[in-house]
Amino acid sequence: MKSQANKNEAKRKQLSDLAQAKELKSKILHRAKGGLVVNQALWYGAYVKAKTR
Repeated sequence: MKSQANKNEAKRKQLSDLAQAKELKSKILHRAKGGLVVNQALWYGAYVKAKTR
């Protein structure tokens, strides 16, 4: 009986770890996307400046 409880606990922990990892991944991707957009805007601004000079 006890081993079944331990298995369930281990599975629950694994699932929560997985959920946390997913959340972290999406946060990182979201940040990376935001940084990418900012980067593109900066590059485009520099490009336009160089062209109009």
